[in-house]
Amino acid sequence: MSTQNTSAAPPITLMALITKKKELTWDEFSEYWRISHARLVAPWLEKRGVLKYRQIHLSRDSDAVINGDSAGVLDSEHNTGGVEVFQCDGILELELPSFQTWIDLMKDPYYADVVVHDERKFFDAKKVVMGIGSSVVPVENGKARI
Repeated sequence: MSTQNTSAAPPITLMALITKKKELTWDEFSEYWRISHARLVAPWLEKRGVLKYRQIHLSRDSDAVINGDSAGVLDSEHNTGGVEVFQCDGILELELPSFQTWIDLMKDPYYADVVVHDERKFFDAKKVVMGIGSSVVPVENGKARI
């Protein structure tokens, strides 16, 4: 099976759940990732053909919002109660033209020499969970697409 994407094929999405290093506060983690790390990787990702680089900084109140009644509006019938909430601090999303783009990024010396070295400053590499696939977007910009 070829890893090359044809012009008619949709882009692929890589997602990674990341957990901050224990010694950092959530605010330190978030600020470093959002500013320092992004400045290092965004120009490189653009140069290497990445279509989108998104950071999702998860709310520290996720469990209370999802499972609890943090706003005082949920009754027992509408409380989701017991839904497992991500055990991570952020989600990385990359939209790539092809699987080959990801392979090429991993082989680039800048990745090993700069990106990985910098990642070690703010997240726990042993706790990263990743997946790669295609996106389906039934609603975009407030409009149903189907």
